[in-house]
Amino acid sequence: MVLWIIPNPEVKFVLQDEIDRLSKLHQATSFLPHITAARLPVKTPDEIVKALDEITERVNNHTISFGNIELGSKPYQKMVVDLNYTRFFSELSEAVDSAFQEPCSKNEFHCSLMYGYTPDNLLENEKIKISERLPEGCIAYELAVVRLNGGPDEWRILHQKKMM
Repeated sequence: MVLWIIPNPEVKFVLQDEIDRLSKLHQATSFLPHITAARLPVKTPDEIVKALDEITERVNNHTISFGNIELGSKPYQKMVVDLNYTRFFSELSEAVDSAFQEPCSKNEFHCSLMYGYTPDNLLENEKIKISERLPEGCIAYELAVVRLNGGPDEWRILHQKKMM
């Protein structure tokens, strides 16, 4: 299981458009726009709900600034938007580790735009196009606990909680 930050609806719509467009263009799988905040330990549903409540009580929603678009070598990080690390991410990491009672948060954050194995040279022009269309950032709108069994089409959100 993982913990995702879900962007505000307006930015989520723009990101989903880009993810869907890239997926169709490069025969890749589409997925919900998100920022992975942690890999979570196994907990009961009640413990997960309690932890989400604790996290959202400690950390308010926050504006996240988008950085550069980068190409990676890993299929689940093929094209990503780097995020500017701020106090929000350190506060969220502390709250997640405390709520789940063990270190499970990440220390690097990005927002994926495409999964797959498309060669970098075929994606360079896409980086420029997307950079012109993306907003400057998003608001951390919701937290979602997601079960990642199989590929992106099999991932399931188990619990969601709006950030205040």
